[in-house]
Amino acid sequence: MQELQELNVDGNKLTELPAFLAKCGKLKVLSARRNLLVGRSAGAKVQPIAAELLREGVAVQVMHLEGNSMTKEDLQEMDGFDEFLVRRTKLKNKEIHGGLNSNLSLCGLE
Repeated sequence: MQELQELNVDGNKLTELPAFLAKCGKLKVLSARRNLLVGRSAGAKVQPIAAELLREGVAVQVMHLEGNSMTKEDLQEMDGFDEFLVRRTKLKNKEIHGGLNSNLSLCGLE
């Protein structure tokens, strides 16, 4: 799993994205659409995305979270979000400067 760069767990009824995924040192894209991830605005008491996945030192730059019960505000309040945002912003800036059309939504959340 150390070489894994993209992981798609769409539609698997996951209630969390666990910390052990942060050990996938080259994981850049994590797609977790249409699962059971619940943000605080929907009543969650715990953070559904492990802080270890968001923090500095992790390679994840892109997450797809559409279809879960969370808002972009929920994501922004999670431990480690600021470090994730720095990585994501660098990627988006690179795409824009390279002439690519870049999706600027925050992980597909509203």
